[in-house]
Order: sequence, then C-alpha cells, then structure tokens
Amino acid sequence: MEPALDPSSYARNKSRMWIPLIMSAICFCTSAQGVDIYRWVDDDGHVHFSDKAPARSSQPVTRMDSRQFEVSRERRREAEKRAAHDRERSAEVADRIERERAQQYSSGSQPGNAASSAAASPPPANDCAVMLRRFQESSECLAPFMNVNGSFKPNAFETCGPPVPYPAQECSR
Repeated sequence: MEPALDPSSYARNKSRMWIPLIMSAICFCTSAQGVDIYRWVDDDGHVHFSDKAPARSSQPVTRMDSRQFEVSRERRREAEKRAAHDRERSAEVADRIERERAQQYSSGSQPGNAASSAAASPPPANDCAVMLRRFQESSECLAPFMNVNGSFKPNAFETCGPPVPYPAQECSR
C-alpha cells in the first residue's frame, strides 16, 4: 500500500518551483537597466572607472551611462555575418591553397628531377593561410572553455588540443 501524500509537502514543493523563476526575473530586471559608471582622475594623474564615486577627489567626477557601450541587436547581427563571411572566405582560400599544393605534390613526383623533388615536398607548416586557419579553428574550439580571466576550464585541452598561437610574427616576414 502506498503512503498517503502529505498536503504540506506538495505546497512546499510547489512554492520551490517559483524560486528559480523569481530569481531569474530579478536578475533580468537588474541587468537590463543601465548602470552608472563614474570616471575621475586622481592626484597622480591616473584615470579611474568605478560604479561608485570616490568619497573625495580633487578633480571633478564624471558620471557616465553604461548603456552607451551596449551593442544593438542589428550591429551584433552585422558583426556575426561579417565574421561568418570571413571564416568562409579564409576556409576557401586555405582549401584552395591546400588543393594546389596537393596537385603539385602528386604531379611533380618524378624521380631524378631536382625541380620536381622541390615541388613534391609537402606544404610547409609556416604557410600563413594554413596557420591562420589553424589559429581560427583552435580559437573557435577553445572559446566556450575560456573563463572570464582568460584561463581555460579543465577539459578544454582534452577536447580541443593545445591552443595555436596567433601567427603574426611568422606571417609578417
């Protein structure tokens, strides 16, 4: 025989269902409002920003509205479209270069020919387009694992491998 349900436990569980909803509504309401940011210069000439004005300052304190730094949905969509287009374009260029190198490798493999042996070498690892594509793929894979302070979550490297450094120095030569 099943035990009878206690009406007070039902009411207690029902009230607990509302807690996450209320908490998320409070968080949404407070985050949707702009926060005042204060800017001031101290006596040493250093510029400071804070959500609270200093108690005393020899320089004037400027109040700034943080909503001016928010990105509109339209501008965010445009930026996402540009980023997607840039990713597609760089992938196309890298694929084209890899296909050309593979064709050179397969067509130029005649023994005894010094020119063909140089052309038959595999694509160099320092090719800028390939290095940029590898950097971009690594960055996109690691992005969800990045913490606010720039460190990575524990399983990031198991999933994505080691981070690929930005090839600025190699490509500038």
